[in-house]
Amino acid sequence: MQMNVPGDWVPEKQNFGLTGKREQIDPRKSLQIALRWAYYKGEITRAKSGDANGEGWHDTQSIPGYESKFTNWDTALDDYNGGGVENYSDSINRRMDNAGR
Repeated sequence: MQMNVPGDWVPEKQNFGLTGKREQIDPRKSLQIALRWAYYKGEITRAKSGDANGEGWHDTQSIPGYESKFTNWDTALDDYNGGGVENYSDSINRRMDNAGR
């Protein structure tokens, strides 16, 4: 998992510790930011009006006027790189298995 790859910049990445699209970061910082970015990609955010039956989500993060819920790591990893690698979560899980998680 890498962050700040050339051509892969969006301004939202500044919210996770990057200062700009040309910033050079060491592998440790790259992984730390990548994990936060993946978690962000696994969140669903909606207005706090509640769902169709009037109930909101449980275990949500407070954002004025909105609520966010983490879906799961497979979704987060698949959305992590904008679809550049199909089934990215499977690739990560295979590497983890090979490393002896």
